[in-house]
Order: sequence, then structure tokens, then C-alpha cells
Amino acid sequence: MNQNFISDNELISLMNEDNALAFEVLYHRYWKKLFVTAVNKTQDQDLAQEITQEIFVDLWERRASLKITNVSAYLNAAIRFKVISAYKSQLETQIEYLEIPDNSTNDSLELKDFEKSLASAVSLLPQKTKEIFQMSRFEQKSVKEISAKLQIPERTVEYHITQSLRFLRLHLQDYFLSISFFMSKIALYYFENILYKK
Repeated sequence: MNQNFISDNELISLMNEDNALAFEVLYHRYWKKLFVTAVNKTQDQDLAQEITQEIFVDLWERRASLKITNVSAYLNAAIRFKVISAYKSQLETQIEYLEIPDNSTNDSLELKDFEKSLASAVSLLPQKTKEIFQMSRFEQKSVKEISAKLQIPERTVEYHITQSLRFLRLHLQDYFLSISFFMSKIALYYFENILYKK
């Protein structure tokens, strides 16, 4: 197998057929990038390594049913949700000794509600601004990478990112007035890593 020329989608197709070598190629292609992303988001190398490993274990266990059209975007989304899950788990550990009623079901619903609110807000962005925002925040692409892919100046990319962040902050600020303290900690992760991180 020529590792340098086989595409991500071809690797996924081979993994659908239980090809372990294809999985190994994909693993080595993305492991370091995902690990660095996880470290940047968690500031904890051990946790980042655990999260990265879990993602690839899940990927292999689900190999027969995988239907992925953009592997990079899929893995970046997986990192994001694994970090949120780990953060939520840590918060649950921290507050389990406090006299706070069990609202885990409500918290889960609030998290889904926030994700829905964020997705709804993103959908309201102009098409080009939305595309650039998604590439920047969800696909973890740099300004330079976006500029090269879309063949537009880097300043134009920065402008669209700034405009999208300004809109989303204003659009979502009222949401935080109606959520629980626990959920606000989870939502804070989104704000720090999606809406505020440059």
C-alpha cells in the first residue's frame, strides 16, 4: 500500500473491509495532529493522550459501519466532543461531594440545547462567513490554510472570522441567562475554544 498517495476516503473504505493496515496508515497520519489539538484544549498531556487513543479505538471498533466523507473534520469533531465529555466528567467528580441534587438528565438536555443553539446561530451566518468559520473552528484550519484553499487573501479570512465571532457572541449571550451553573461550565468550554480563541 502506497501510504503517501492513498486518500483518506480510500483508507476508510479499506477499513470497512477489516483492513488493519489501512487503519494503521490513518492512525499515523492523524495521531500527532489530534494529540496536539487535545493538548491545546485540555492543557493536560496524559488526558490528551487518553482522549486521542479513545478516538482511534472507537474508529477501529466501528470500522464496518463507518461512512465518513471528510476524515479530518470527523476526527476534529470527535476531539471536541471527547474533550467536552472529559471536562463534564471532571466537573461531576468535583461537585459530587457538594449538596447538589442530581440533575444529570437536565444537564445532558441543556448541553444538547446549547449545541442546537450554536448550530442554529451558525446557520444564520452569510454563506462565505459560515464556511470560513466552520473551517477555522470545527476543522481546526489556520488562516493561512483557509486562504490557500479558498484562494482569498488572509486578511479577508480574518475579517470573516472576526465578523462570525462577533455575531455568535451577541446571538448567544442571552442563552447563558437561562442555564444552570453546571451547564455554564460546559458552555464555557465552547466560548473559550470556539467563540473566543483566536
